[in-house]
Amino acid sequence: MSKDLKTNKTTEHEEGSYVLEDDIETLIAEINSKKHSDVSDEEEEVLSKKTKKKKVKKDKKYKYSSPKRVVLICLISVVVVLGLTLFAFKKYFHIEDKLQPGDVFREQVETVVKKYSQEPLEYAKEYLDEVTATNSILEVDFIDAGQGDSILIQCEGETMLIDASLDEYGTYIQNYLLKKGIHQLDYVIITHYDWDHVGGMDVILQKFDCINVFLPPYVTDTKSYRDVLLAMSAKNYRGKEPLPGTTFKLGDANVQIIGPTSYKTDNENDLSTIVMVYHGDNRFLFTGDAEYDEEQSLINGNYDLSADVLKLGHHGSKTSSCEEFLQAVNPEYAVISCGQDNPYGHPHESTLERLKRLNIKVFRTDEQGAVVAVSNGQDIFWNTEPSTTWKPGVKPDNSKGKKSK
Repeated sequence: MSKDLKTNKTTEHEEGSYVLEDDIETLIAEINSKKHSDVSDEEEEVLSKKTKKKKVKKDKKYKYSSPKRVVLICLISVVVVLGLTLFAFKKYFHIEDKLQPGDVFREQVETVVKKYSQEPLEYAKEYLDEVTATNSILEVDFIDAGQGDSILIQCEGETMLIDASLDEYGTYIQNYLLKKGIHQLDYVIITHYDWDHVGGMDVILQKFDCINVFLPPYVTDTKSYRDVLLAMSAKNYRGKEPLPGTTFKLGDANVQIIGPTSYKTDNENDLSTIVMVYHGDNRFLFTGDAEYDEEQSLINGNYDLSADVLKLGHHGSKTSSCEEFLQAVNPEYAVISCGQDNPYGHPHESTLERLKRLNIKVFRTDEQGAVVAVSNGQDIFWNTEPSTTWKPGVKPDNSKGKKSK
């Protein structure tokens, strides 16, 4: 039974009891409030525990991490400062950079440092190590091409020809190269335009693929010179100027052009392109027909001329290979390229006397034919023993041969 009034309602709640609806709503609100209050207390307890843990961790972080970080930064700073100090000390006082016995080309370190003055000493040493480290073979053939020069250099499949003797030896030199399986020349160097150096070059330029051709930057009115220009034009070659300081690789060998020191001379012999070839700790110097004046210019220019093998200038004439130059080069071996019974008296008696006095071993194409040197980067081997005759050339009184320039 229920009593329904506007202001006072009753509803059956349980048998025998009646509760006002307002009281019921109040009761429900109290129950909900109690549940909410209980959950909040539990959550507050959990949150309180988490907050305390975070606070402890934060306190530990600030208590222990900051000093460690400071110490680490200090240690790193000290190491960096010490490293920079050591580097500077080594750089300016050359600590641990003293030359050691047996080091390859170490005597050239100062020369390289002077040349690359903007680079540290360590760079120079690395450069020298790269230049001297080799396991390859370099072969140098001083071709027996009469009263003229022609030199074939091979290393790791790459080839270079310096000069091509007289006109009548063009085909002979061509066959010499073909017998060695050569069909391409990576480098061709014409030292100067004298007929006994460039005479056979037109044949070589025509018969072989020549990748790089170095031509002296002057002109002359000779048939040999014109023949070279015609051959260059026919094969569409473009000549390169042999500027002193030019360097390039020939297989594992390094080639450097060191002369002529000047083109301000009327003596074409002193316009010869001068080439140094480095192979391991072996050096070969090729001087064309350079004479006293150019030799003196090289000495005065503070060039490092030291070499193991010297191709004697101007076929051993008396106008080349002065004693001061020979002392500067200080070769163990000298090679004279000249023709047997040539009309110029090469090699000259005075030149041979200087060589003998300085204990320089001599090879001669006029007596021994083609002379071949093989370098393994440390030692040099020859296809024949040095000449022991010390016999000068004899110039016939009635000689009317071409002038040897």
